[in-house]
Amino acid sequence: MRKGEEKTGTGSRVLFQPTLQMKFGTYIIRDRIDYSAYTFSGEDPFYHEWEYDTLLMTSDYLFVNQLMFYYEFIPKSNGKHLLFGPFHEYVHASHTKLVRTRIGANLYYAPAAKYFAFNQPRIWAQAGWNLKDRNRDDELFFVIGIGADFTL
Repeated sequence: MRKGEEKTGTGSRVLFQPTLQMKFGTYIIRDRIDYSAYTFSGEDPFYHEWEYDTLLMTSDYLFVNQLMFYYEFIPKSNGKHLLFGPFHEYVHASHTKLVRTRIGANLYYAPAAKYFAFNQPRIWAQAGWNLKDRNRDDELFFVIGIGADFTL
C-alpha cells in the first residue's frame, strides 16, 4: 500500500510484558520488555501497528525493549508523582525484519491520587531521536498520552 491507499482492519495480539525495576533513593531504573504475537484479518501483506509505530505482516512477532532511567522529583507517597529521565528503545519486527532504535527523554506525571471517579490520573510524554529506523533515520519524534485507573 502507498500513502492514501491504506485500509482499516482488525487484529489480535498476545502480549508478554515483564518489567524489571530497581530504586535507589530518588533514582529509578526500569527495563520493560514486550514480546507480542500478532495476527491480522485481511488479505494485505502488511499492517501498521500504531502503538509501536511499525509495520507487521499478517502473522508476526514483535520484540521491544525499553530501558528507562528516572529521577523522582515528587515521590509517590504524597498522592502526586513526577518522574523524568532518559530512555533507550529497541523495536524488532520478526517477519518484516524492521528494526528501530531511538533515544530520548520520558516524563511521567500523576497530579493526584484520585480525581472524581478516576484513580491515579496521569500524563506521560516522550521525546527523542530516531537513531535507526528505515523510514525515519535521524528524525525527531514526540509522543504524549493520558490515562487513569477506574473501578467498574
